[in-house]
Amino acid sequence: MQRLADPWIRLLALALCLGALPAAAQIAGHGLPAPSRPLHARLAEADVVALGTIERVELGRIQVGDAVALRGAPGERFAIKRAPSGAPDLTAGDRALLLLRGARTPYVWVDEPKEVMRLADPAGEARWRDALAELLAAPDDVAVRDVYLEWIDGTDQELRDAATRALADRRREPPLPIGRDVALTRARIALDPRRPVSVRRASASIAVTDADGMRALLAGTGAPGVDPGVVQLALTMGALQRMDGIEGSVLAALRSEDRGVRKAALPAAATVASTPAVLAELERIAADSDDELAKAARRALGGADR
Repeated sequence: MQRLADPWIRLLALALCLGALPAAAQIAGHGLPAPSRPLHARLAEADVVALGTIERVELGRIQVGDAVALRGAPGERFAIKRAPSGAPDLTAGDRALLLLRGARTPYVWVDEPKEVMRLADPAGEARWRDALAELLAAPDDVAVRDVYLEWIDGTDQELRDAATRALADRRREPPLPIGRDVALTRARIALDPRRPVSVRRASASIAVTDADGMRALLAGTGAPGVDPGVVQLALTMGALQRMDGIEGSVLAALRSEDRGVRKAALPAAATVASTPAVLAELERIAADSDDELAKAARRALGGADR
């Protein structure tokens, strides 16, 4: 039977969707687009960190008012230089987080246009103000990491997303310290059905940055109550890294009673379909009465012999 024409490229694309691209791209050596830089790395470059309202967007300037500074002393009103060819998508009335360089107005952006963040409402702004103050006060990388872990376990999804991106990004030298103990703790949280799904998936993104964390995740792919998103991330990254025992983890997920878990295992199964047991399981699913799952299994098999 033919497997997918290039399952590794498909897995890299899936890793991008799952938020695991930094590790995946580094491991596989493919030049896929990089995500936004970690928040703490951008803060380290900023002379001014402020929350402000966009008053006017002019040809070469953005005028800001009602600013609250968390670092530096820009005053309530100031200007930011604006390059028309690479300006952030801000309009008058927007409230935004502003990371800036310079000793005085007009300042220049630290953030790239895609990194500039709007603040949706006063409650969200208050959460970000408190969270940023905590991050800015962190004295070293371990303290920064611990702040991010608190964000992951909290209730604010924007903070959780920022923390996950920062901790999962292993491109910077040195990256934030994860280590075996943190990775194993995150793997346990990722596999805990009592935790919110968003916390489990974010924790899985941290666990896969460490070999022991990855093994702990892979060992749980067939466990009762496991989240399909966690399974998909663990198997995708395990296949990309060619982890020992990946075939057994794929099989455990393919044989799960949870249809979502079986479906989540199919992309990674395409890369190990040459093993007889995985091939047989894929063929069994391909012949199943569940049309959607059967079609996905047939796609994983490639559909025909070569």
